[in-house]
Parts: sequence; C-alpha cells; structure tokens
Amino acid sequence: MESLFNEKEEDTVIYDGRIHTENDASSRDSIQAKVVSDSDGIISPISSEMSNISGFNTNGLLTDSRSIGDFGSSVLNNKNSDRSRRDKKESPIIRYRFSELMRSKSICRYSVVFFLIWFVDSLTYGAINNTVTYLPGDRYLNTFFYAVVEIPAYAITWMLSEKIGRRLPLIGFHIVGGFALMGTVIQTFDFAHSMKWLVVLLSMIGKLSLTAAFALIYVIVPELFPTNNRNFGLGVCQTFARSASLLSPHARILYRHIPWLSPLLLGILSTIVGLLSFLIPETRHTKLPDTIEEIEDWEKPGCC
Repeated sequence: MESLFNEKEEDTVIYDGRIHTENDASSRDSIQAKVVSDSDGIISPISSEMSNISGFNTNGLLTDSRSIGDFGSSVLNNKNSDRSRRDKKESPIIRYRFSELMRSKSICRYSVVFFLIWFVDSLTYGAINNTVTYLPGDRYLNTFFYAVVEIPAYAITWMLSEKIGRRLPLIGFHIVGGFALMGTVIQTFDFAHSMKWLVVLLSMIGKLSLTAAFALIYVIVPELFPTNNRNFGLGVCQTFARSASLLSPHARILYRHIPWLSPLLLGILSTIVGLLSFLIPETRHTKLPDTIEEIEDWEKPGCC
C-alpha cells in the first residue's frame, strides 16, 4: 500500500481520445510526432521554445487541460489579429472633405439650405433666450414660461412629423415663429403699454415655434444626407450652429440700444429660412439615401 502512495506521479497526456503516460515509450514516440494546426491549414510542430511555457512538459507536450484551452485561444487570437491587420492594409482609408457636400447640384442645394437653417435657428434661439428679461411684465415669470413652453414644443414636433411629415412642419414653424417675433416690435410703440400681454404672448409663440423647428432639423438633416456623408454633414451643420451661438449674446446689446431692430431681424431671418425649406424634399416614409447618386435620382421625374 505504501508503494502506491510513494510511487512517483507520472505526467499524463490526453491525446487522440486516450490517456498516455510520459513513461510509456510507444505512446511517447507517437505523441512526440504531434503537431498543431490552425484554421489556415498550416501545420507546425511544437517548438522547443514553447517547452518553457507553463503547461508543456519536457517533451514539448501539453499536459494540462486548462493550458490546452489557453494555447488554443492564443492561436486563434493571433490568427484573428493577423487577419485584421491584413484587412486594414487592404482596405483604403476614405477621407471625407467639405467638397463632398458640394459635389453635385442636389447635395449642394440641400447643404446650403441646411447650413442657413442651422445658423439662423441657433442665432434666433440664443437671442430670444438672452433677451427674455426685456419683455414687459415680471422677468422671472417670463423666464419660467420660456422654459415651460419647450415641453409642448417637442410634443407638437413629434406628432406633426409623424402625421404630416418633416418639410411642411419645418416651413410652418419658421414662418409662424418669424411673424411672431416681428410682431413683438409693437412693444416699442406708445400704445403698447396697454398690450403687454400681447407682446408676451407673441414672444412665447415665437419661442415655441423656433424650439420646435430646432428640434425638427435634428431629424430631417440626417435623413437627407447620404450614409457616407451623414455624420460629416451633420457635423458641419453643427459648426454653423455653434458659430451663430457666439453671436447670439450680442442681440442683448442691440436690444438695449435699438429695441425694435433685434426682433425684426430675427423674425425676417426665420421667415427666409422657412421659405428656403421648400427646396428640400420630404423624407417621411422614404428610403434613406446611401450615396449621392441616390439623391440625384430623387430629382428625376416620377421618383419620390
């Protein structure tokens, strides 16, 4: 019995569905010829360097099932990394430039209209928020109403864009908001002291309309730009919007010196971009373009 416990434990290898011992000469000779193959069909014997790795015995054979799994995973990972490197070398790097948005007549027209819309909407949205304290009445209550009015604006945008479409609500929001802002000019007249409520109401209508328009362009712009230029085109539009945000605080200074000029300019600009929105097509229930060529097909008679 003691001999059984004192007997030196032999290394075992599971290979070809059988258990082999290291002292088994016939098994060792057959196992010594064991090779490792990867999924590419390249067969290579276990090198002598791999004998130093944990999990290999002195004959270069894997002796632990966990090590066998780790070794197989490492082989597959190396193969996948090599393949990914080959794919990166073979696939060319495509760089999109601003000229891509001006390459064809249709995409150029859409891009220019979108740039103007984003610029005007960002300028108007920031300007009316900065000049809310100049409205007649309590400034804190007006600021509260300016914040609350955005809730129905987003709800109306969602309902109209699903029921009617994108283009007509976009046009309507800009035109209604533009005329509402131009109507607030009456506060500079002498008879406006008895019509303070009308000035505040028109200002709220303008804020609601332009908030809805600003929310809607986030939907229609990605739908019109083709897949290859979608992110880039949206990024350029955002650049125009951020540039307008830098100018919007100056509306407060202009309002202080010439009270009627700021809302008049903002209303006119909003109305102009609303009319320019007639130049873009409807995107509701239409297939999104993948290439600029597909946008050109929209311009053909009988298409979309």
